[in-house]
Amino acid sequence: MPIDIGTPARMAPGFAEPEMLLDWTVDGEDGIRRRAFLYHPGGKAPVPLVMAPHPFGFTALGSMFGEPAGPRTLCDVPGIAPAARRAGAAALVIQSEGRRYTGMSTGLPAQLTAYRDALRDAVDAGLPIDINRVVAAGLSMGGQESLLLAATLGDTVAAVAAQNPVTDPAAWYCHLAKGGAHHAHALRDEVGAEPELDPSAWSQRSPLAHVAALAGRGVPVQLRLNDVDNIVPAREQGRVFADALQQAGGIVEVVEDLPPLDDRDPGRSAHEHADWDAMLQWLLSRSVAEHRTEAAAC
Repeated sequence: MPIDIGTPARMAPGFAEPEMLLDWTVDGEDGIRRRAFLYHPGGKAPVPLVMAPHPFGFTALGSMFGEPAGPRTLCDVPGIAPAARRAGAAALVIQSEGRRYTGMSTGLPAQLTAYRDALRDAVDAGLPIDINRVVAAGLSMGGQESLLLAATLGDTVAAVAAQNPVTDPAAWYCHLAKGGAHHAHALRDEVGAEPELDPSAWSQRSPLAHVAALAGRGVPVQLRLNDVDNIVPAREQGRVFADALQQAGGIVEVVEDLPPLDDRDPGRSAHEHADWDAMLQWLLSRSVAEHRTEAAAC
């Protein structure tokens, strides 16, 4: 469905013209229509764009403007749009639609290609976007999908930052199942089978299985990790991925993310922390550096 720049959607309080929020649907390769939201700071000059897949169970709008503490989260989780505004960037969030569940795509290939198609829609509509400075960032499942975007979308993504990401879905499934979490059953149903019964289906959604592609493309990666995280344990996920990417010759920086923790559940609050400002600062500085290097080489 084409974007109509002339009729932007209603934005959250505190946002106003010339800023825009565009809302349209993207026809997925799997036949599922996904709702896309794109924040743009306005103006005629091309701006960087961050693809920001959202966490497990979130909504696209909640991830765009902020998810308040409630049934899904222990703490308030900030949205990407306020940080994008401060950075002078656009932000694209697409509602997660998996095989079985809304809000839980967990690296489904059609969810990833929806970002490619939405970017094409935006450029074709004449939205001023600097296609040489498209980056990806996400928290948790959003971090997983951000890494997969960088690995699978060719040269589209200039840099990627992932906070407390799922990097090995099969290992995460085992972690959830051991703890008796009901999310384990949903994750198995979404992928389609237990890991030992269909390992290729799990590998397809695993950033760890794509380290060679990331390393080969030279995409800079920042991982923001906290060992207190008890939802997606860093020692079983992010740190394993960082080691594998480094061994493959990839560009990776690990940041020890140490926010104030909530005494009610320190592990969960550590997992929910998203420092969008820090991620965007790093991403946009790296995308500029990489772009300059490419230009000099030409």
